[in-house]
Order: sequence, then C-alpha cells, then structure tokens
Amino acid sequence: MEGGLKDEREFLDTGDSWKVLVIDDDQEAIEQAKECIKGLTYADKPFHVTCSTEFDRAVPMLKLYQIDLVILDLRQGSRSPQMGEEEAGEKAHKAIRAYRFVPVIYWTNFPLPESHNPPWVYAVRKSEGTAALEEAIMAVMRSRLPELSRLLSDHLRDVERSVLNAWADSSVPQVPKPGSDLAEIAYYLLRRLGRSLEREQVGSLIQKLDPNWRDDVAHPLQYYLRPPVGDLPMTGDIFVSRRTTGHLPEYAVLLTPTCAMVHGKASRYLFARCIRVIEHEIVQKIAEHEGNLGKHNQHRKRLEELIAGKHERYYFLPEALGIPALLVDFENLVHMTPEEVERDWERIAALDSPYAEALVSRFTRFYLRIGTPDLDAEAICQSIVNSVVDRGMSAAV
Repeated sequence: MEGGLKDEREFLDTGDSWKVLVIDDDQEAIEQAKECIKGLTYADKPFHVTCSTEFDRAVPMLKLYQIDLVILDLRQGSRSPQMGEEEAGEKAHKAIRAYRFVPVIYWTNFPLPESHNPPWVYAVRKSEGTAALEEAIMAVMRSRLPELSRLLSDHLRDVERSVLNAWADSSVPQVPKPGSDLAEIAYYLLRRLGRSLEREQVGSLIQKLDPNWRDDVAHPLQYYLRPPVGDLPMTGDIFVSRRTTGHLPEYAVLLTPTCAMVHGKASRYLFARCIRVIEHEIVQKIAEHEGNLGKHNQHRKRLEELIAGKHERYYFLPEALGIPALLVDFENLVHMTPEEVERDWERIAALDSPYAEALVSRFTRFYLRIGTPDLDAEAICQSIVNSVVDRGMSAAV
C-alpha cells in the first residue's frame, strides 16, 4: 500500500483497528505478510496493513499514521554490509526509536539482530513461515504495549486540545491570552499536562486498560520513579551502594533539601540508611516462632505496625520495580560529600509525590518531637467518671 492516494485513504478509513506497517524490499514477502495479517483480530479489532519497500520511509509513514506495530526486514538487497556498517533495517529501527515508541518485529532471512528484546523487539526468521510471524504479532498484542502507547498518545492529544482550545476561547478566565509571553503559554500547557498525570487523575486512565485497578489503595509502584527524572539529586532519591558488604547491596535515601543541592550550598549530603525488611529482627522472630501461634501473631502484628508507619523511627518502602521492601532508619544517618556519593553510590530511583514529602515530614517529626511527662490517665479518667456519676445522682435527687 505504497504511495497511492486511494490506498492511503483506505488505510485512513479503517476506523478502530490495529495499524501495522510492513517495510521490506521484497514484494513477495510483503504480500505474504499482508496475507498473514489480514485475518487476525485482537480485542475484537481487526488489523490493517500499510507497506513500503523503502527503509527510509519508516519515520515519514509513522508521521502520517498512528502505527501500532512495525514489521521490518533486516537487509536491503542481498549485499552484506561492510565492517562496522549497519544493516538497513537496524538504521530504520534507530530512526523509529528516535521519533517515537512502537514495537518492532524483525522478519528476515539473515542473522537476527542483537536488539531482539521481547516484547519491545522480536526477531523472526522468514524460513520459519508466516505462522511464526503471526505468533510474534500476537505476542506483541498480548503484551498490551500497543494499547498503552495509544492510551498515552490519546491522552496527550486530549490535554493539548483542551488547553489550547481554552486559550483560544476568550470566555475562559485565568488562561494566558494571545499576546502573552509564549513561555507562559508553554508553562501553562506543560503544567496542565503534568497535573493530568498525577495520581488522582491517572487512575481513570489505567482503568481503561484494567477495570480492576483500585484507586482507593496505594499500589507499591506508585512510590517510585525509576529511573529518576533529571540529572540532579533530589530529596527522597534512593541510592544503592556500588561497594557491597557481603552478597547484598546497601540502600540509602537522600534527606538533604533539594534546593541546597541545586544551588551547590550543600558540601555534605545527609542520608538515612535502609534495612531490608526481611532482615529486621521482627521478621526473624516471626520465623523463629512459627510453631508458637501466640508469639507468632504478636510479632506479626508488630511487623504490620511497621508497614503501616506506626513506628516513628522507620519509614516503610514497599517492594516494587526491583527495589526490595525497605525500612528507612532515621537513627542510622550518614553524611557524605558529593564526591563520595558519586564514587560509592548509584542513584537508582526517586520517591514520587506525596511519598517524598511524607518521608521528610516523618523525619522532621522524629527529631523535633518533644517529650513531656505522662499524665496519670487512669486517675483522670476515674475522676471524670466519678464526676458524671455524682452529677447524675444529684439530678435524680
């Protein structure tokens, strides 16, 4: 389906279907791919194909169409590339990645590329037949990456449409108007986009993919941004030691205020070291008293209190995104210079909002709390009860 206006219109008019781009310089292979794909469906939607025999048409066609999957030959013609020279398919794939994300299936008779990395990149030999190609296509679809990509793209367009239409509508107050500094408009648009992707709003997007997603509970992966955003360290960033003691790496969380690090005012950074939950003494005692139901439940309750944040010394971090379940220990603090951090530690994740703020709040409360003598609660309670009883008796008389 290359270059003809009629074919392009047909492809654009395919409605709610999965769009596949096939790039191969062998017209016979293109026809085989089209024949393989034309009868497929996924999530009750058919597949439609557009094709090209030119590898450098990949990005221009992605600009024209909302492509969900690219099927790509590796070599153009039969000539082997010179030493250090990339195959035409690999060049096209790099150009695709530089423009936007889309899953790719290499379908080739030549040695498979090293970039084979399911479900993002599959590699299938043509000698295995179209059945193998069909299985790779359905594996990509089962990963739901095309659905996720569509969801994000549609959301970005919705936010852009909403904000720019509001900008054009003079009846909408508190929106920068034409004639405003362009930077103000850009800031307004980007902040609205960012706000639309915060926790309170993102749940409705996720429910389009998973109706069982619950917004009323915190999911462990909501705690983290991994890898962290930006190059500069921020309060709540999670670091792992480059120098392991024993067989397990050590974790620490950064507590120094972000502003002090951004402006270079902090000559030493403050960290709280972390304990793996499975190594905490309470967990060890749970295991030790497995046969003693009373003590087992007692220690289990203490562990639940740690997880629920009822011990001020610790801040619990759940297991997610390759980070083990941790307890940030506010009694185990260490100062390091930026040079020591760069040499000995790797910044692997950031705590997302509001968990970074909650961490700082808990840390501040732990060290600024003020102890006072306890009142005799039992005596005061008895005095109040006696007063109520005496008042009732007086009223009865």
